[in-house]
Amino acid sequence: MNVKIILVGFILISIVGYIYFDENEHSDTYYDNGVLKSTGNLHNGYGKFYSETGFLIYEGYWNNSKFQGQGILYYDDGYVNGTFDQGLLYGYAESYYGDGSKMYFGESIAGKYSGYGELYARNGQLIYQGYWNDSKFQGKGKLYYSNGNLLYDGYFKSAKYDGKGSLYFENGSLKYSGEFVEGIYVYS
Repeated sequence: MNVKIILVGFILISIVGYIYFDENEHSDTYYDNGVLKSTGNLHNGYGKFYSETGFLIYEGYWNNSKFQGQGILYYDDGYVNGTFDQGLLYGYAESYYGDGSKMYFGESIAGKYSGYGELYARNGQLIYQGYWNDSKFQGKGKLYYSNGNLLYDGYFKSAKYDGKGSLYFENGSLKYSGEFVEGIYVYS
């Protein structure tokens, strides 16, 4: 099984993480259309940055006009709260859907899920818990059906079952247990 995860919030980090401002900007600035662009110090300090339509994109700390330190990055249907370094998310982060329900709680490196983390569906159902690398399931983890039953418990490599693991039917009964290679059950 090949699992694909769409990371809308993390994509924005690479787009808006590098915003350059005049280092002397310490007060409110506005776009030509009169909409608020920023408040605070977006060069070195705390500030907020808005889109041309008035949507809050980021609030938090800045250094050399890049997200640096604790901050919140907003996107169309949610937000991520975490620590930024040179404009990218690093360390522990919490991502939420627009309704406030949790999306991802875990580690990140350079704006991507890396390390241990948990991914949730909008309804709060746990989808995956385990290790990540480059926003893909990597290492030991558990994948769940939408009904909450365990789908797979074992090792992943690039989001595919790979190594020792157990695959389950949706009703919770065991289907296979043994070795998997690139998502295919090999033997028990």
